[in-house]
Amino acid sequence: MKRLLILGLLVLASCRKPEPSLEGKWFIDLEHKPVELELRSDKSLTVGDKSGTWSKTEDSRLIMEMKGTKAEIYEYTVTEQFLYLTTERETLRFRRGGAGEADQRNAERKKVEQKKTLCCNNLSQLWKMQHNYMVQYGGSSRSMPVQLGGDFWLHLTRLTPPLIDSTLRGIFQCPFRVEEDRVGVVYRGPAKNVHALADGDPVGACIGNHPDGTCVILRKSGDVQVVTNTDPLFQKAMQTTKE
Repeated sequence: MKRLLILGLLVLASCRKPEPSLEGKWFIDLEHKPVELELRSDKSLTVGDKSGTWSKTEDSRLIMEMKGTKAEIYEYTVTEQFLYLTTERETLRFRRGGAGEADQRNAERKKVEQKKTLCCNNLSQLWKMQHNYMVQYGGSSRSMPVQLGGDFWLHLTRLTPPLIDSTLRGIFQCPFRVEEDRVGVVYRGPAKNVHALADGDPVGACIGNHPDGTCVILRKSGDVQVVTNTDPLFQKAMQTTKE
């Protein structure tokens, strides 16, 4: 019986996955600034521009001692992707890889946010152009075009002279799709006569173009918001706007 128990424990031990290595480069974003931690096989380490040594204990503790400072002891958990260092004060989560990768991710996130901002600006500018239309072409009633959907925006190019000429057609395109379609319009327009919509109703929208699933909604009041498809404003836009 005792032999069977020992054999069972040995089988369990052999099936247990080995702990991922602590060695290598890790980074963490602290106040939007990537900080790199490198643990080397010779037990030396660097954190940013500081150097020191490291060791680990059998009870999952990591000891890091920087030159000229007192040793810090952390409880640690390591996976293939993350390293968690815990003290009584806080838990720090490092991602495997160098700070250069963090810079690249931050640059990609920044580029996405810039494109969202440009998308918002496009819809905002189109709405301002519709107000110019009311003054120049709307007559005594200051009416906006009766066209619906994307044609509501494209009508601004069909005037004599046009309010938007052919050199500015990028304004009709979501920045995430600008290379795909330079002829038509990506943005949705009102689903019915725009004057029949309330000030809080969506009159324009960019839906299904952003890689993160967000949408840009233009209200009749001129407000522009970035929302997800779970937002009530998105549901409203699906009712009051059309392609």
